[in-house]
Amino acid sequence: MAAPNWSIVYTLLFPFYLCLFAVLTDRVRITLTSLLRQKVIVDAEGRTVTAERLFAAWREALQKVSLLLWCMLGMMVLQTSSEWFGTCLMPYFGGKVIAVDWTTSAIHGTELERTKSIVFSCIAYLYMALALYVYLAILVYAATFCFFLNTLADPTGEFRLILRDGSLGERFSDIGIIIYWSVILGLGAGFMMRLQAVYLESSYSIVTDLLLKDVLTWIGQPPVVGAYGNSGTATVPSAWTGLVEMLFTLLILFVSCLFLYNTFERAKQYYLDNIENQKWREMMRIDHSKRQTDAIRRQPFLTTVFPMYIHFGVVVAGVAASGVFIGHGIIPLLTLAYIDLVFIIFPGFSGPLRITDRRWTTEFRRRADRHRLGRSEAG
Repeated sequence: MAAPNWSIVYTLLFPFYLCLFAVLTDRVRITLTSLLRQKVIVDAEGRTVTAERLFAAWREALQKVSLLLWCMLGMMVLQTSSEWFGTCLMPYFGGKVIAVDWTTSAIHGTELERTKSIVFSCIAYLYMALALYVYLAILVYAATFCFFLNTLADPTGEFRLILRDGSLGERFSDIGIIIYWSVILGLGAGFMMRLQAVYLESSYSIVTDLLLKDVLTWIGQPPVVGAYGNSGTATVPSAWTGLVEMLFTLLILFVSCLFLYNTFERAKQYYLDNIENQKWREMMRIDHSKRQTDAIRRQPFLTTVFPMYIHFGVVVAGVAASGVFIGHGIIPLLTLAYIDLVFIIFPGFSGPLRITDRRWTTEFRRRADRHRLGRSEAG
């Protein structure tokens, strides 16, 4: 349990995965409800859409990815079972060690009771498969919601996404921030997997010496080298598992951002193509001003949805590079220093949800007060 792959990834980061999943599902519900209340989401005739109808469409979108989730679960079970069979079960029965992990080192290093060790390692590997599957499912859920928003912005679909002001992209920023932090945690998990794998293949006696070997060399303290390296006849499964997990995480980040970008541009183009049509404005019950139209036309995607996209990109690149280039400890150190600097200089980097919620609440109250005042004057 002292291995970084277990002590950090599966006992410390896994609870954060569950918390992020809970927050993400809550933000999805709040985002869709707020878009309905402000009549940003309407039907093709400009009529109000009920929450039951919209959430039924969202559940249908989730059902379409159920096959992918089942396939992912099956792959997790097969991969984890084969890894446990080669690293934990076969060595106890005199089989050839085809893979090396922390359990293999424990078998060769001490005399353990066979039954207890097999049962414990089986439970541990099942937990590992569950944790990895939950994380990958969170990413698929996030990408599915971004795709669902993209379908809402389709001008030929069942719904219409109407820009009634220039803040549509800002309403997606909550989802984007949650996806971003999920990606950071996922890349961190991949980094720990890769670190443990390279450590088991190396001859370093201390894992931190392997990670910071370039830094220790620069300050004149060469890392301590022991005799615990892999002989080279067996593989280390977490090496490729961590790399695949990092690549999948970056792919989902790219796909989610692409869907959000298409949603934003589709909604903006639909607005610009029809705003001059008085009949369309009356059907959609939308106000029109040249100043507002020009503001929407000039509104960029990145600065609206990801106001700090430059800093986000630097952190993602730093964490990803840390997992690829194990042994270059200066990369994770500089990444941590950059994150600390950004947290100090830009407090919004650590709390965008609260700021955004306050802005939405203020806007809701302002519009409600204006609506009540108009009705009272008409009366």
